[in-house]
Amino acid sequence: MLTVADGLGRAPDPVLIGTARRAYVANGSLRLRGLFTEPVVTASGYAGAVTYALAQDGRLRSLSDVAPGNADRARQAAGSAVPGGSALTLRELGDHGGAILTDPTVSPDGRIGGGGAVRSVQASGARWHEEPLDTLWRRSPADQVAAALRWSAEPAEEREAGGDLLFLTGTITGGGFAVDGGPTVRLLAPDERPELPYVENLRLMAGAHGLSVRLIARLAADRPSGVRTLAATWQGADGDPIRADLGLRRLNRTHLPRAARAVIPSTPAPAPAPAPAPALPTELGLLRRAVDRAVAGGRAVTAAVADGELPRRLATVGLTTGAACARALMDTASDRRHDALGRLRPADPEAYAHAWLASSTYASAATASLLTAAWAPEGAHDPA
Repeated sequence: MLTVADGLGRAPDPVLIGTARRAYVANGSLRLRGLFTEPVVTASGYAGAVTYALAQDGRLRSLSDVAPGNADRARQAAGSAVPGGSALTLRELGDHGGAILTDPTVSPDGRIGGGGAVRSVQASGARWHEEPLDTLWRRSPADQVAAALRWSAEPAEEREAGGDLLFLTGTITGGGFAVDGGPTVRLLAPDERPELPYVENLRLMAGAHGLSVRLIARLAADRPSGVRTLAATWQGADGDPIRADLGLRRLNRTHLPRAARAVIPSTPAPAPAPAPAPALPTELGLLRRAVDRAVAGGRAVTAAVADGELPRRLATVGLTTGAACARALMDTASDRRHDALGRLRPADPEAYAHAWLASSTYASAATASLLTAAWAPEGAHDPA
């Protein structure tokens, strides 16, 4: 942000100015195999649905229908047709459907547009355990987390569609979701609106101890002991696979195997204790809060509510660089010295900006480093 602001002050470089809309270019043809459909409801008043699919080149693509509206529109948008005249809907494509698009327009980050020349026909899809979709679940959870964290650090316009998705396999246990090759995490709802069935579905799944599940999720930056769960599949009572977009399909007990159903209490159970990993130090969250407050409230607020104990607490848990960053942020915020005549000297905006930028960069880097380590296989960091 500071680099762009400085560059714009020197010369109106078109690269720095950017574009108001994504540039979509012709892409020849695309062979898509659907993965899942996600309802989208934003705080700015937009709603719709986004379907993610795997293309023949191994990259993820997305098709969406998002417009002004509420959660009701999100459910309706899932029934929108795939661009190009096919009778296939977004939700049907996401439910192990397939499509071939000719002359589609695609943005550099993998989002498919609805240009006038595009044509589409329905094609065979694949289940999650079948090729080529199965390859998405073969990557180690630690590698996926590291890739998702790199994705989140990129400029928004350069982030590839689906780059933040995690493809996890594991087992429902009393302590949470035990990821194969990773930690035990909690399954969190991406959206808690009652119109979307995320919360009900995840509560039902949480009681199915011993159930083997394959799911698609995202990291929860504000709740690192959990993942925001978007879609899942498992073996049903009759042996056939159950696949559910958890924000669109409302599940019930009959969707679970009998053995798993038996352990679900008749009344909602209290929330399970937080999983032991991955966990981040509370002190790191306090530093992030101070960084956010420095933006929202400015220098005066930062100086007024500064926690003098924060540098010591950060150093105590081994975050010595974070302690130095916190100390610099507080010192520059409250640095209002007087000259020899007792007059208040002007504040130094550059020092405060540097201290804030250092603290912000450190908080993001430390979070990424600790999360990556927590998801690494046991013994991966042993000296041996």
